[in-house]
Amino acid sequence: MFIKLLKKLVLVGLLFMPLFVTPAIAVAKNTDNVKKVVDGKINVNKASAKELSSSLKGIGSKKGQAIVDYRNKHGNFTDLKSLKKVEGIGQSLLDKISPHLTL
Repeated sequence: MFIKLLKKLVLVGLLFMPLFVTPAIAVAKNTDNVKKVVDGKINVNKASAKELSSSLKGIGSKKGQAIVDYRNKHGNFTDLKSLKKVEGIGQSLLDKISPHLTL
């Protein structure tokens, strides 16, 4: 009797285990997105060119890609002022986008 009950419990556990494991896997897959947007601000060290260009006024696909290329070549930005080193980003644009960025 006990063995039959144990077999049923194991079978039920195997059938319903994906219901409990799947959300954990989904959360693990989406952790990068959490890092890219913090408190509504875009992490300039994590975001893709597409994410930058679609989220920031004044940043198109070329400037978004220039930010990513600069980051890949020189490493992560240590402060937002260093974005001025990216071609096409001057003080005026930096002042405009800085409130929407984080490191």
